Amino acid sequence: MTTLKLLSILLLFSLITSKKFTYQTSLFYESLELHENNKFKYRAKIHMSAEILVEGVYLIKNDSLYLNSIPQHDKLIVKEQLNSRRRKSNCFNITRKDGSLMTYHLYITLESGKQLVFKDQFEKTIFPREKIKSFYIYDTMGLKSPTYEIEGLNTNSFNIMFETKRVFENESWIIKGDSIQPKGLDGLFQNYVLNQVD
Repeated sequence: MTTLKLLSILLLFSLITSKKFTYQTSLFYESLELHENNKFKYRAKIHMSAEILVEGVYLIKNDSLYLNSIPQHDKLIVKEQLNSRRRKSNCFNITRKDGSLMTYHLYITLESGKQLVFKDQFEKTIFPREKIKSFYIYDTMGLKSPTYEIEGLNTNSFNIMFETKRVFENESWIIKGDSIQPKGLDGLFQNYVLNQVD
């Protein structure tokens, strides 16, 4: 990065009293407000769904904007155990953190390196027992959980609570002049930018 570009980024954000960045189409809206006290307010709305609102703190380092939600929530809580009554199968019980049931997609990596994908699952996923290395979950809105590495040697039963609200945990977005390139629910950079609103 050139010194001039870095100085222009620093100047832009050092003068922040309150800056708003937005992106909008007919079916989607996303905005980020940055305030001088290093607090942010994030909003997003997909067509007919409820608006997402997240507040937290931000930090700027070089050309990156780091976001952290307040309060912070665990994205995934996993309880592993050995179910002796079901020794020949693996069982995943997945709910939202509030205990309600959800439709989800489950992606599993076995110790052998083989990938298993279970789409449009509800409440439980049961399959013949194989040694699991890790897994992650997508909800039907596209929110991706962190990858969970299996801790137990003989675990075959997993009780999982998934945070289906948007959580920012040291998430980095790229500053591009007077716009910001965000990450999506899946943790990947989007192919659009949020532009500064005057």
